Amino acid sequence: MPQLDLTIYLSQITWFFFCFVTFYLINIYCIIPLFSSSKKMRKLILFLVWFEKHTNKSLIGVCQNNNTTLKVNSIVLNKTIFSNFIK
Repeated sequence: MPQLDLTIYLSQITWFFFCFVTFYLINIYCIIPLFSSSKKMRKLILFLVWFEKHTNKSLIGVCQNNNTTLKVNSIVLNKTIFSNFIK
């Protein structure tokens, strides 16, 4: 039954490509970005997470006594670091 063999073959190849594309997309958008950030960035993120966890304050609260420029820079730094980490 050649028709049945061809149908099974097409079904198998379709599932293979579907699984391959899914695996590829998951790696590209989720897994690889987690490991591709630089060592400095990972260390900085870990430090910020540790700092906020152990002091129960954000870096914004630490900068309240300083001038506004420092506060704004701290806010921008926090937003960019954590938005890059979450992506």
